[in-house]
Parts: sequence; C-alpha cells; structure tokens
Amino acid sequence: MSCWAIFIPLFSGLEKKTQIAGLYKPGYDSGLEVDNMSAPIRSQLRADNMAATSQTVQIRQPTGELGPESKKNYEIRLKEGFIARYLSGDQVLDIGYRGGTENAVPITEKAIGIELDYPGYDGKTLPFSEQSQDAVYSSHCLEHIDDYATVLADWYRVLKIGGFMIVMVPHRDLYERKASLPSRYNGDHKRFYTPASLLTEIELSLPVAGYRVRSLRDLDTGFDYMIPPETAPAGSYEIELVLEKIAIPYYSKNLRPPSGTSYTGVPDIGIRKSLKMLWDGTLSLFKGLYRRLRQLV
Repeated sequence: MSCWAIFIPLFSGLEKKTQIAGLYKPGYDSGLEVDNMSAPIRSQLRADNMAATSQTVQIRQPTGELGPESKKNYEIRLKEGFIARYLSGDQVLDIGYRGGTENAVPITEKAIGIELDYPGYDGKTLPFSEQSQDAVYSSHCLEHIDDYATVLADWYRVLKIGGFMIVMVPHRDLYERKASLPSRYNGDHKRFYTPASLLTEIELSLPVAGYRVRSLRDLDTGFDYMIPPETAPAGSYEIELVLEKIAIPYYSKNLRPPSGTSYTGVPDIGIRKSLKMLWDGTLSLFKGLYRRLRQLV
C-alpha cells in the first residue's frame, strides 16, 4: 500500500470538515445551506457552535438595573451562556423592559427598550422594518396583552431569519396557583400560562413551520413550595421559551389542516353545532323516557 493511500482519507476528512465549518453560521440553524448534511451532523454542528459562541462572545452587561423579573435569573443566564447564545446580536428589542421600575434598563447594553411611550409604537406594531432584529426579548409582558396573536406576529415580523424570540411569562402553577382568572397578585393579567398554553398561542399566531423551538423550560430557582397560594410567591416562577425564526419551507402549506378539520384530523364541527347536537340528543332522550313512562301508566 502506498503512502498516498494512507493520507488521502485524512485529507478528505479535513476537506469535509472545512466545508461544513464554512457553511455553518454562528447563531443560525442554516437548514437551507446544509440540506445535504445528515441530521446528526447538523445537530452536532449546532451544539458545537452554541458552545463556542458561549465561550467567545463578550457580553457587555447593562450599566443600570434590570426590571424586577429579568433581574431574577440574569446571573444564571449569563453564566450558562444563554445571553451570549441568544442575545448577543447588535439589534435586540426588549419589550416591556421596565416591568414597573421607572429607571430600569434593557436586557443588554445594545438592546432597545420598548414601552408604550416609545416613539411610533402603538402597543401592537413595532416601528421597525421586517427582518431587522437579531432578537426580540420580552419578560413578563405577554400576559398583559389582550391581542396576543397580533403582537406575537409582529415580533416575528421584525426578526431576521435565524433571529430569536425569547418570551418569559409567569407560570400558572407557580405564580397564580389557582385555576382561572382573576389573578390574586396582578389584576392586569389577561391569561394564565402553562407551557402548553403558551405554545398553543405561538402556534395560533405564527406561520406554520416558520420557527423552531430551541428551548422551553420552567424556572423555579429559589421558589418556596411551602408558601400557601393565598400568599405571594417567593423566588422564580416563570416559563421561558426560545424560538428561532427560520425560512418557511416550501411544504408548509401542506401542514395546515383543511378548512373544517382540526390538527388531529377530526372534523371540526364548531361549538354551536356541538351544542345543538348535545341539546337534540338530550331532548330525544327525555322524549323517549316520557313515552316509556306513559306506557307504564
């Protein structure tokens, strides 16, 4: 066997690794560019890239005090690389950043803080162009918004492909600790959230297959489970969701169910029709019982 037979596989592997590294962009799941790669390779690339990003990106921390909810888990997120991974871009919006604290600052030094008094903002449509932002961050704001679908769709609109939407909301089972509205501790809350209900709002508001869920977790750092529901909770009590915006694939139209059909494939007959069927069935049952009683008498 010649010496070239030994070295050719080594050069081949090096060339393939170089090609992969050149195709992959930090912070992006560039599926359109690496479609020829296998899923395991893409997953490993993403993991390696996130680890490298967390180690090399230098985050300039806010110079003032964060809002009360963002502040609770900031140090944890900073140490674990969350800030570097998802919020290190130059164009970041922090929606509702004050959190009731007048002198609060946005989540990163480069982030723009958005409140209702921001010039050109009407509470629904952000005064920024499409695909202009690296990240949209919102901590304990969504639960105060009536028209969540319009707002979430607009947050998605301004994100670049590969940008991140980071949403934190209070967890029903940790903060509210009751089944339904009103909230014991904040009368402005429009909805209670569990991870499932938050994802449901996302699915109802954003384009089908136009995003990927990168992280979803309950954060109960320092939460005291012995405090009764009638007393305000202590510690962290939030749901954290991270979405990455992707280019909508060509087959996305096939993923939306036909009109009149639910996502499970079961015909969607509507609430009114369901109630009418229930009423008709109940009425028929009582009529049958009445006839039977008359026969016995």
